[in-house]
Amino acid sequence: LKNASSDVLREAARRAGLRTLAEDGWRLVRLGITTVEEVLSVTTAKEVALTAKDGVLAGN
Repeated sequence: LKNASSDVLREAARRAGLRTLAEDGWRLVRLGITTVEEVLSVTTAKEVALTAKDGVLAGN
């Protein structure tokens, strides 16, 4: 993984059970701990799009 792309590193981290900031943010929104606005203010559009693609916004 030393010279791996960010996509490869992201996938390896997901397989290891790690969450992105956006994923954990949406989990906290579902629990009522934070707001959608807060998650959007601290994450990038790319990260939000990848999170949506992975099904996290649907609670998967």
